[in-house]
Amino acid sequence: MPKIIPDVEKKLLAAARKILSRDGFDNLSMKEIAKESKMSVGTIYNYFPEKSSILVKIVAEDWAELVERTNAYNSTVTNIRDGLKKIYDECIGFSIGHIGVFSHFAVENNDAYRASYRAFIEGTAGLIEFLCEHFGLHHTREECMIATSIFSFAIHYPETQFEPLPSSPSPSTTQKPNSNLSQTRLRNYYNK
Repeated sequence: MPKIIPDVEKKLLAAARKILSRDGFDNLSMKEIAKESKMSVGTIYNYFPEKSSILVKIVAEDWAELVERTNAYNSTVTNIRDGLKKIYDECIGFSIGHIGVFSHFAVENNDAYRASYRAFIEGTAGLIEFLCEHFGLHHTREECMIATSIFSFAIHYPETQFEPLPSSPSPSTTQKPNSNLSQTRLRNYYNK
């Protein structure tokens, strides 16, 4: 009779996250996940057909948390610039935190890369729409997608600093993000 393991997917994802945090992206493998989760490699393949499918699930869960956190913050902001800065900062952190995953997708699984990038664009447009609605501004989805494209450009160049518009009553200073996309940043992202 086969052994029944409760919450297998959750345990596998927790093991993968732990490996990412502790050892970095390059050391994540089905064998290491099996070892960390104390399950067989075959069990993992019953839930995830390849390493990329585990990564897609992790990125999707992390994105859902980002959306929840950002929308919670943006539902209380009193200045749209603060809301846009929050979206920008979260997107930069997310991109830097997942750089190894996105690099893997770009090289190993182009379909996953395109799908994750499309989800990022659509998701960020949703964050901008939410913020605009909070301030009673009604923009089309297309306008929010254009704004997201600008964010996307900034994400590809993380040394770019978010600057408030000159008409801002109290310009805030921002800390320039470190463009060193090291394993340390990945570990820091997963240890939040």
